[in-house]
Amino acid sequence: RAPAARQNSVLAALLLGAGIVLGGGGSAAPLPEMILQCTAALILAVLLLSPDRTALLGRTSRTAWIIAGLMLILPVVQLIPLPPALWQRLPGRELEAASLALVGAADIWMPWSMSPSRTFASLLVILPGAALMLITASLARRGRAMIVGMIAAMSGLGLVIGTGQIAGGPMSAAGGNALRFYIPGESFLNGFQGNHNSSADMLMIGMLALAAATSEWLALPRLDRRNGRERPLPVPLPVVLGLGAVRVLLFASGVFLSGSRAGTALLPVALMGVVAILWPWLKFSRRVWMTGLAVAAVAAAAA
Repeated sequence: RAPAARQNSVLAALLLGAGIVLGGGGSAAPLPEMILQCTAALILAVLLLSPDRTALLGRTSRTAWIIAGLMLILPVVQLIPLPPALWQRLPGRELEAASLALVGAADIWMPWSMSPSRTFASLLVILPGAALMLITASLARRGRAMIVGMIAAMSGLGLVIGTGQIAGGPMSAAGGNALRFYIPGESFLNGFQGNHNSSADMLMIGMLALAAATSEWLALPRLDRRNGRERPLPVPLPVVLGLGAVRVLLFASGVFLSGSRAGTALLPVALMGVVAILWPWLKFSRRVWMTGLAVAAVAAAAA
């Protein structure tokens, strides 16, 4: 089942990438949201049409299924029609009951939700996320590493898009910025998100995913099949960590440029998470640590 496992990993990564690119606008952007839901349905159909790929979902833990059920149960329950004796006793339904009584329809069954169309739309929004969680929970370690790498890559692409948004400025009557997908008049870095707070969240998640992907790459077994000896990294460890630090600094700069005060306040927590993930590889002398802290302090002051 190795080919099927790789295919499931690719399908999950595609679904995740589509979610990051198309899902950031939320209900205020119905067209990208609808395209995402159709894409998710197509990816799930491809997965379920193969018995080998579908059988791998049996690896999904019971906990993941429970969490998925909890995600879906509230909108599903809100859409179940209730008898008049129940729904008319719910708070806020007096006007609705009186209006239906005027047209002789007081005895019809109505759902718990006061806006069933919006509740159903919310259910459709939750489904791709629940499906992605279940697929990811069924993947082996390499498949999950691919998902983490996709998060880091798409967050980095969002940072690049955000740089173009900052460079192009807000959309105005004199000219437009095609990279501002959801809020034309915004002046902050938004990336693929509909607001700057979500953009800051996505950048910090991408920062942590980048650290996790780097740690996973460093931990991959590199044994020479001929003699069983461990092969050295193709790139020296200090170079790998140095490039990673530069990319983390870029993500941190993006959080500042998003203009999110909550994101800026949470940035130290994300940076501590990065250090915690990479801690097993940070085996440097005290002198190197002191130099790094000094450079970090200067960079923080400049930022």
